Amino acid sequence: MSFAAIHTLHMNHNEWVAPYDLHRYLGVHRTDEGASSAYTFRYFDPEAHAVFLVAGFLSWEIGKRMSRTADGVWEITLTPETSLEGECYKYRVLTEDGVFYRSDPFSFCEEGRGGFASVVATGIPMPRFPVWERFREKEEQPCHLLELSLASFLTRHSRLPFEKGASLSYRELSSPLAIYTKNTSFTHVKLLYPSRGISGSFHAPDPRHGRAEDFFGMAHSLHRSGVGLLLTFPYPKDMYESALLLSASDYYLDSGALDGIAFEPSGEKDPLALSYLIEGLSFLQKRYPFAVFSVDASADIPVDAPENGSDRVFVRDRKREDVLCRYLSLPFSERAASLTDLIGALLQKGSMASQSFSFTRGGEHSLMEIFYGDYEQKFSESRLYHMLLMAACGEKLSFVLQSLAPFRPWQDGLLPEWYMADFKLHRAHRRFVRTLNRLYLTEPFLWHGDTQRETVFTDTENGVFALLLSRERRAVMIFNTSDRLLSDYTLPLGDGRYTELFSSDEESFAGEGYVNRLTLKAEQNGISLTLAPLTALILLIEE
Repeated sequence: MSFAAIHTLHMNHNEWVAPYDLHRYLGVHRTDEGASSAYTFRYFDPEAHAVFLVAGFLSWEIGKRMSRTADGVWEITLTPETSLEGECYKYRVLTEDGVFYRSDPFSFCEEGRGGFASVVATGIPMPRFPVWERFREKEEQPCHLLELSLASFLTRHSRLPFEKGASLSYRELSSPLAIYTKNTSFTHVKLLYPSRGISGSFHAPDPRHGRAEDFFGMAHSLHRSGVGLLLTFPYPKDMYESALLLSASDYYLDSGALDGIAFEPSGEKDPLALSYLIEGLSFLQKRYPFAVFSVDASADIPVDAPENGSDRVFVRDRKREDVLCRYLSLPFSERAASLTDLIGALLQKGSMASQSFSFTRGGEHSLMEIFYGDYEQKFSESRLYHMLLMAACGEKLSFVLQSLAPFRPWQDGLLPEWYMADFKLHRAHRRFVRTLNRLYLTEPFLWHGDTQRETVFTDTENGVFALLLSRERRAVMIFNTSDRLLSDYTLPLGDGRYTELFSSDEESFAGEGYVNRLTLKAEQNGISLTLAPLTALILLIEE
């Protein structure tokens, strides 16, 4: 299906002229006339020879023939005696290659349970909450995304982490998801979304967890708890799918359910379609200034932020993740040569500071597997990894399992290893992540103007470097990436008094407890302090 055809469709209908508004015309729309209702079905396929509407309330084999308009839209209007809400339907499409049954790409609800029929859903309640609207209006606020899959967050009747359990509904998941997100101090939940194609609609929520009204119920439950919500879509396969994605994005943002959209690689990719999609985000950003947009830059498709775009369109560059992971997988004796690359990745501007749930090198591995060192050192490396991400430029994104420091790679549909929180080191790591996240939300210098980061000290031989986090608050983050304890270590920092605000080596985090409790005063050569192995600390500077 050509993009030229969909563009012609825009031009022939003055009431909607952009791909963002396709859902307002295509799909199923109800018109109430007195006591009766009329349902208009519209399906776009300019290359089809004939299209029939087939449904349970008609005939699945034959159905009703739809009329074609000049611009390739097939439509039919029904005036049934009873409501069609909740009824399943498909389109039977006759082409040169044969007869195919298609779901409605603009349906707001899907059958699920192994079927791919679309569901008539024109009366979905979409309430708005004034409190959440006021929260969105804040011009400057931290953004820390929690990335997860609902199918792997909590399941029913699953006793062990490697067993598949039945999916919980959106309404069942809303309360535990809100509690977990608030307790771990994240601002938004970013849902990993199953790929859609010919057998699904980008406008319909994942049917494994319920219907559209259930999804909206979960979204507003999160909003009442002060948690934002993002949805992940796959990269478009062609220009027509770009229009579908922009339309779906507008639908969810306009409804008030979502606070942002993320796009990630999945299967086939079209660089031209992706470029068109990213440019379309500039328009959506103007229409919804509160929204957060994240685009994943893959190795074969580099992504640039849209020209004249807002600072709320973030590019997730996995090259930075790769640099950090590879550095922490190196033996300690080999890290000196890569320290410059590590610092350069942290200071890279215009990208999102994010962490993957796994690392691919000769197969899929969890981050804990690839971190170098013995069992306890891996936990120190993981804490160091989180501190590096916190110091990096850009908005923050964390995968849900990383707070537990899992040793098993994540698999969709399998229950997370929540039981690991009962073990000392995993419980301490979870406490560390929760405390660090809370610090990020309460200390503006960690997120406000984080593109001002700059290197103030580098000691390649010892694997030590320091970054200035904020000129206004005067905060410095110091890293020791070696496995050596550096006592009475001198850093040539400027005049002033230095107070340690945070250390990843706290005993409560399962560290060795080497912290600098007293206020440090800079002498002629700088300040003298103790740096524990594989640790990072934040110092506040008082003039």
